[in-house]
Amino acid sequence: KSKLIITINSGSTPQVPVFQIDENTTKILFGLEKVNAELATKDLGSSSLCTFWLSTRSRFDGVSARDYLQANPNKNALEKVLFLARREGEMGY
Repeated sequence: KSKLIITINSGSTPQVPVFQIDENTTKILFGLEKVNAELATKDLGSSSLCTFWLSTRSRFDGVSARDYLQANPNKNALEKVLFLARREGEMGY
């Protein structure tokens, strides 16, 4: 309900896509809540949010934002992902 975790409505029970969990630690992906909070200001739908996280990007050496943060759980990597999140939905991004 806080929009910090992406949910997909499927009947009466919202479903949480598992890509938001770090498979190495089984905890919420490093930086996920901060990035999702930024994306929440854009009024994007769940499918657009999932696309943001799962699409490969040359900025991240050809991996998705999700995989980039999982491989680089540090402030510098988070700032790179937040940079794109702040521009999501703008022309050219």
